[in-house]
Amino acid sequence: MKLLIGEFAKLHGVGIQTLHHYDSKGILKPAWIDPETGYRFYNEESSDQLWKIKALKSAGLSLKEIRELLDAELAHTEEIFQKLSKELESKIQHEQQMLRYLNRSLHAMRRWNEENWIREPRIVEISERTGYVIEVQESDDMEKRFRALESFQKNQPLHVEVLFQPSRIMKIEETGKSKLVCYGALTEKPIQDAQLHMPKGIFAVMDHIGIAQSVMATYEKIFSYVEQRGYERTGNALELFVIDPHLSANPEHWVRQIQVEIQK
Repeated sequence: MKLLIGEFAKLHGVGIQTLHHYDSKGILKPAWIDPETGYRFYNEESSDQLWKIKALKSAGLSLKEIRELLDAELAHTEEIFQKLSKELESKIQHEQQMLRYLNRSLHAMRRWNEENWIREPRIVEISERTGYVIEVQESDDMEKRFRALESFQKNQPLHVEVLFQPSRIMKIEETGKSKLVCYGALTEKPIQDAQLHMPKGIFAVMDHIGIAQSVMATYEKIFSYVEQRGYERTGNALELFVIDPHLSANPEHWVRQIQVEIQK
């Protein structure tokens, strides 16, 4: 079977100019050229070669790499494919992280639209959590805090908002005053090299919505709830950012969930 270049191009969904380009690069030459008319013809072997070229292009190889690969020994082909496999795994991991971030953000926005917030304290058992520490002190000014965040993000392949659930690790003093220990970047799944480790525990939880109300007023409401039910505070707390400036420019839409660890 022999097909003219136009027929061959149409069959495979490519342009005639593409086939001319592949010919000039030496990766797909016509099976036969009519010496009188100059017409180019392609056959079944040409089809097999074009399918392979398209597959390799889809895998991310350049035409130069494809040309080298088509003439390479099997050992070299294996080496190239191993490299491609690792790159593809990294890309898939990146996209999975993005998907988790999008789903987490969509869940928060749906909760906002449905007004599905924890407006009154409740007792919740929360599983173990791990993450990384972003070194920030209570006394640090805004510039120092931004620099700490930027320094942390430089070591990450994605923005901190995508890879991690941002949070503030707090310490509750005996007076009831909350004090910042550090910023935390909680991971989606437990990690071995975690700097931040929060074991499974019982927490009194409430969502703090907007900036009109004092955060301390929300803490006090949680403390009162805890005391009425005969629990004691361990002194550990966490403020988990659910909706922040990355999702909404309106401060009245910002939500952080305050989690105060308790025990009997």
